Amino acid sequence: MTEKRRYPRYTCSGGADIHILETPVHAWGNIGDLSRGGVYVEIAETLPLGSKVEVRVEVQDIAVHATGTIVTCHPGVGVGVTFTELDEKNRADLGKIMQDLESVSQVTS
Repeated sequence: MTEKRRYPRYTCSGGADIHILETPVHAWGNIGDLSRGGVYVEIAETLPLGSKVEVRVEVQDIAVHATGTIVTCHPGVGVGVTFTELDEKNRADLGKIMQDLESVSQVTS
């Protein structure tokens, strides 16, 4: 099977808030892993695949806000969000987090 991911993922501690755009639906959970291209959030809620979302990721006292799409959903376990839009400040903040994770963590599969 060919690996589809563009960026390596790293396990980290932190939280994420997901809001499905144009709905009142919000879900909060712990980060399972993080990459420069997206995040896996451990939540019990089932969120529809393909949903456009705003996500706020907080790691090491740095908050990153991005727009994304739900690309994976494991009911009762979590969801994968791919980042579709990050402004310059949030891209830089994500870069700081990733630089720290890359220097101390192992890549998850």
